[in-house]
Amino acid sequence: MLVDPELMAALGERAPGNGGGADGSRFAEAALAFSAGLKQVEAWSIVVRDVDSGICDFPGRRDGRDVYLCWRFGEERIGFWHDLESGFSGRAPIDSRVE
Repeated sequence: MLVDPELMAALGERAPGNGGGADGSRFAEAALAFSAGLKQVEAWSIVVRDVDSGICDFPGRRDGRDVYLCWRFGEERIGFWHDLESGFSGRAPIDSRVE
């Protein structure tokens, strides 16, 4: 389950008394779900670099060393890699040396 039901209920009970009302409660529930989702993605060893542009890195190997496979929202598939230090600007197309 992505969201803690007890925490959601506690937020819902507090929201009307502090001006949040139903909208505040819905926002809090969405924020909690989003946070829990990010934690699950990270548990899968996926690194979310930029939520706004949807840039994610996945662990990979190239020539026996650790690298990141890089994907951006809207790209059809994971088609790039980069060194651990270079980041998005160092992206290169995946070739036969990437595992």
